[in-house]
Amino acid sequence: MTMKSNLHLLLQSRLWKRLDEPFLEHCRLFRVQEGRLLAGSIVGRLGSEPVSCTYLIKTCPDWLTREVSVELAYGGEEARLHLEADGRGNWTMDGRELPELQGCLDVDIELTPATNTLPIRRLGLRKGQEAEMTAAWVRFPSLAVEPLRQSYSCLEEEGKYRYRSASFEAELDVGGEGMIHRYGDLWVSL
Repeated sequence: MTMKSNLHLLLQSRLWKRLDEPFLEHCRLFRVQEGRLLAGSIVGRLGSEPVSCTYLIKTCPDWLTREVSVELAYGGEEARLHLEADGRGNWTMDGRELPELQGCLDVDIELTPATNTLPIRRLGLRKGQEAEMTAAWVRFPSLAVEPLRQSYSCLEEEGKYRYRSASFEAELDVGGEGMIHRYGDLWVSL
């Protein structure tokens, strides 16, 4: 994954620590000519195996996911994933259509809180509003992709959202710039 830094304007940079497992993440959000770029690196340990994961997500100016690249090193294995989306809910992987992701506008990489930034920014919810959608969920560490039904509720307290998917629920503490400061009891910004 390469970036030409002279074409990117850094909007935000975040360092997160996972509270229940030994993981750290550095994430940066850029404005680029064609939209936004979310780039991150995660390192840690899963069981007894070291893990490193890098991702790059490109969006349109309206925060719709257009391209996702993930590289993973887990123990002695390496894996890569590259997805493309047309912004209307159609996805491909290596040129192959993914009809199971039909209608997904966002990507959710399971290991990172960063990808919650995309629907929060895209939806622009006001206090008391809620939205449901289905995201293209990138599982960890398999990098398998499947649809995941989600909802976001903008709470009455400034910068607070409730995230739900299946039986999981977390309160998200979001700064004015729209990036997560705290993700429930799982991640905290350092």
